[in-house]
Amino acid sequence: MVIELRGYFHRHKRFSVLNFIRRMGPSSVPQVTAATGLDRKVVTSVLRQLDREGLVRQKELGASTGGRRPRLFELDPQFGIAVGVDIGLTHTRAVAVNIKGELIGGQTTETVTGERLIEGAIETIEMLLTKLRITRMLGIGVAMAGLLDPERTLVIFSPKFGNLKNLPLGKIIGERFGVPVYLEDNARAMALGEKEFGLARETDNFLCVNLATGIGLGIVINGQLYRGASNCAGELGHIVVEPAGPRCVCGNYGCLEVMASGLAIARQAQDALQQGVASSMREMVKGRLENITAKTVCQAAKAGDKLAFTIIEKAADYLAVGLAAVINLFNPEVIILAGGLSLAGDVIWEPINRRLKVHALEMPLSKVTIVFSELGELLGALGATTLVLNRIFEPTGLVLPKGEKGEIV
Repeated sequence: MVIELRGYFHRHKRFSVLNFIRRMGPSSVPQVTAATGLDRKVVTSVLRQLDREGLVRQKELGASTGGRRPRLFELDPQFGIAVGVDIGLTHTRAVAVNIKGELIGGQTTETVTGERLIEGAIETIEMLLTKLRITRMLGIGVAMAGLLDPERTLVIFSPKFGNLKNLPLGKIIGERFGVPVYLEDNARAMALGEKEFGLARETDNFLCVNLATGIGLGIVINGQLYRGASNCAGELGHIVVEPAGPRCVCGNYGCLEVMASGLAIARQAQDALQQGVASSMREMVKGRLENITAKTVCQAAKAGDKLAFTIIEKAADYLAVGLAAVINLFNPEVIILAGGLSLAGDVIWEPINRRLKVHALEMPLSKVTIVFSELGELLGALGATTLVLNRIFEPTGLVLPKGEKGEIV
């Protein structure tokens, strides 16, 4: 028991020092000592150990406050690379960041669904590693939609990618690259991305809404990601907003996702044009109605197309019902709208905002700030990198593959 407690306190000290430098940047021993409350000798010892392991490095001397200029320590970007992969319905995006969270590069490919899903993801990662000449990878984080088991890195069920069932995604990718693999729902990964890299860095209670081909919700409460009892929290797209609506992939009818997602908006436009409704969208896609996307509809609505405007207004009303429900339920400080549909900006936001004032309670609505993500299409992949990075800065740590420099324990 004494040995176990000693190990716990040692890890906690490392955790405190590492996270202070992670958040504050180059820091001196006195600064770390004052912020963590640890003894100066302990801080010095921990920093020396971290330096030997390659996690931190000494920077140039800091400014003098009257005595000798202090030595500054910062995270060493050469320690290794974290890779994040966002497997979307149409595209797979992979990015690489160093332990300082700096973006090194990215790679985008078209998603291959069904049995070749993992093969396509592996090819995307390989292209990224080759392009950037990455030789030392700390781990891979994967974000995708579906019913997932993050602890076993198992895709339990994902109907959007060809009815995948019990797919050992983490095991397969991990064996290919020889590094730890972590798995998370794409909307929750987006929330992690906003917390680490985006608009929620100073916010502990917020929601991240993924408005894309599907609709999902990432929930952060008191600074912690909320997954629910069975990793199913945040299925915003599967609340019923129109009981008499079309059948959803989940088996229910009239889910928010089947009424107002990017795919739903595109489908409604295609159906209307097939029925002969006049619209400029027909010319926009040169008669190939299968090429109509939510982006097409938003562009047409912005240009004054009557059909497109009607479709967007109706979708916005359903989205406002969904957003009002989470505002009333969670009373968040901030809601961040992300995903491809959010890139339409005011075309989709103005009608949502109007209807929110009808559907949401006045008090929680008056206290929430609703903003658009600034990280664009890379948000999900960036969020996936935090699945790797966070292991480095947690007391439990990340054990590196054999043969690599150092071991975080």
